[in-house]
Amino acid sequence: MTVRDLALDPNLWDLMLANADLALVSDGASIAQHIKQRLQLFQGEWFLVPTDGVPYFQVVLVKNPDPAVLRQTFSDTITQTPGVSRLVTLSMSYDLPSRTLNVAYQAQTDSGQLIAAVVPISS
Repeated sequence: MTVRDLALDPNLWDLMLANADLALVSDGASIAQHIKQRLQLFQGEWFLVPTDGVPYFQVVLVKNPDPAVLRQTFSDTITQTPGVSRLVTLSMSYDLPSRTLNVAYQAQTDSGQLIAAVVPISS
């Protein structure tokens, strides 16, 4: 399985160039990039498919959010990403000074490759 996409710079989250040309990512790196995009998309943000995205206003950015609901929401988002066969681990940690929720996961792709990343979610 070869999934290809335009590469995004991990720091700037903008298109990445290699030798004055657009860079590509494939396989596990492409799936990890897609998971990060899905985790950072607010539900209703994309007008073409308003049901896509994480229901941040309804579930995450509420007073005293339920950790079990947060875990299920992020788990569903990751496992419903094309190319992901199963979620191996999922953990969340909140950094109070920066007001950032770090979602760390390890997932297995359809080809059996393990991908892991930490996705910061800022409020």
